[in-house]
Amino acid sequence: MSFNHDYDCDAVTGRPVGEDACNCTSSTAYRAALAASVNDSEATVTHRRRLPQIYADSTREQLILWLCDNDRNGCYSDSDCIAEGWGVLTIDTAWSLIDLCLEGS
Repeated sequence: MSFNHDYDCDAVTGRPVGEDACNCTSSTAYRAALAASVNDSEATVTHRRRLPQIYADSTREQLILWLCDNDRNGCYSDSDCIAEGWGVLTIDTAWSLIDLCLEGS
């Protein structure tokens, strides 16, 4: 996955590095590019049902729904996280997990 970034990225993974790694998933431009990448890649997948669309301004709940639909064995919903003894996902954590899911696809 490659985006036009205003921050330093690893040449292999395209993920932000250094100080930018902490702040980039909060940027609207990064989220918009990630959402576009998710939606574009889903449009080309015809062998499985279509995942919910996400956008840069998607709510935390919409992101969690996408994560739950994308990885049925994951622990993303509030009830699942609480049952595991973890805190609920923040919107920034949800964006980071979406980024990780895309790396694995």
